[in-house]
Amino acid sequence: MFTTISWTYGVEIDFTKGSDKLTGKLTLQDDGICLDEIQEYQALILTTSAEQADKDSAHAKKESALGKRITGHEEDCETLMQEAIGLID
Repeated sequence: MFTTISWTYGVEIDFTKGSDKLTGKLTLQDDGICLDEIQEYQALILTTSAEQADKDSAHAKKESALGKRITGHEEDCETLMQEAIGLID
């Protein structure tokens, strides 16, 4: 004869406190390979209230930066991405 023991655990999570706001402001450590700037840009472009002309300019800089990254010019990529972020932040 076998006995089955069943344990039940309950976890209560309080979602009524704290902040669920998405601000677009990220604190990322500089990784030296342009990835942190790319991630910050992607978060900001979703939440920015920048003018469309600035968004378009930022997009062009991002595309140029990605080209630099693909060819191994990480410092140039970081510089261009920082300029793009400055346009939409």
